[in-house]
Amino acid sequence: MKILVVDDSRMMRKLIRSTLEGGGYAPGDILEAADGIPALEMLQQMEFKVDLVLADWNMPQMDGLSLLKSLRTLAPAEDVPVIMCTSQAQFGQVRGALYAGAREYVVKPFTSEVLLQKVAKVLQGRKASRSGETTILLKAITSGQAPGAESFLSQLPPAATDKICKAAAIAEHPAGTVLIKNGDRVDSLHVIAQGVVEVIDPDITQAAEARLAGDCVGELAFLSGQPATFTARARTPVRLASLDKARFSDLLMEYPELTYYMARIRARYAARRNRKVTADLEEGLSGSLKVVPLPELVQTLKSAAKTGLLCLSRGPETGELTFDGGELRHASVGTSVGEEAFYRLMAWEEGKFTFDPQAAPGKTTVHRPTMTILLDGMRRLDEGRRPPPGPG
Repeated sequence: MKILVVDDSRMMRKLIRSTLEGGGYAPGDILEAADGIPALEMLQQMEFKVDLVLADWNMPQMDGLSLLKSLRTLAPAEDVPVIMCTSQAQFGQVRGALYAGAREYVVKPFTSEVLLQKVAKVLQGRKASRSGETTILLKAITSGQAPGAESFLSQLPPAATDKICKAAAIAEHPAGTVLIKNGDRVDSLHVIAQGVVEVIDPDITQAAEARLAGDCVGELAFLSGQPATFTARARTPVRLASLDKARFSDLLMEYPELTYYMARIRARYAARRNRKVTADLEEGLSGSLKVVPLPELVQTLKSAAKTGLLCLSRGPETGELTFDGGELRHASVGTSVGEEAFYRLMAWEEGKFTFDPQAAPGKTTVHRPTMTILLDGMRRLDEGRRPPPGPG
């Protein structure tokens, strides 16, 4: 059992540690970090083998929300539950944390009893087997699966499944119906109640992937707000249960567990796409930044320890990133070089890229570790996208 407490206040870390130890958790199993960046470095060294992270919202270098988002990006295949600690003034921001994948939250000042209850709930939920009565719809879904299959709905608590089934709009579609077209906006979370849907995602494979009863369709486009990069078609007569964003948001607040399962879905997709990108890197790779964003490219080059030149273009603008064994050595765009050039390129949401694995590293203008400046760049992007505070 390992619990990581992340807070820039030494006094708060001491208080949380004392509470956990008083609740029966071993002192040696409680780890501490004073900010999000050292917390991520510690997690990487431990290969993300922790049972729970308690993260403060406000920290000087990397706040709790940025830590959470970075964790979901850097450890796509890992189960690292996060409880967010917020103040009363930040309570309205809890929804953003739950959207990003937090399992629970506590509001300061909190009592020892509340904190221990939240910790126990998350840890028990991690271990608990899904049992009990299921809804009629869930039974129908389960009966349509192959033995041993585990769908999205079958992993949720029965009460959450009941809520989804009651709140969703049900629609039937004949075989051959195009449910989602490449480029469509996906405004609802679609869950297959009956039938088989085939999904063709050219970014991963040209072959159609079969989605069965209980699976989601279009979940990544729904969560990100970006247009779909795939086509979904009914292979057989299909019955879809669709949940719009307002109802889905309400469910997130009531069942934080739901964000965890959605994060797992996103993580599985990211892991599959990273495997494909890594394989393509062997012979060189080119593509669109809309399909493979630059942070994901840099992370993949780092994890694959690649050497070569990544050329970027956006209209008349061009940029270059040079890697040596996965470490970023040089960045340039326009008249900017080094880290400042890298941060400018990080803001490109569209454009083209080409990776040449035969290009030898040249001059060095970037001196800090790749993951450090990548995390710094992600933090800057996140801060730049936050809306200004409202009046009052």
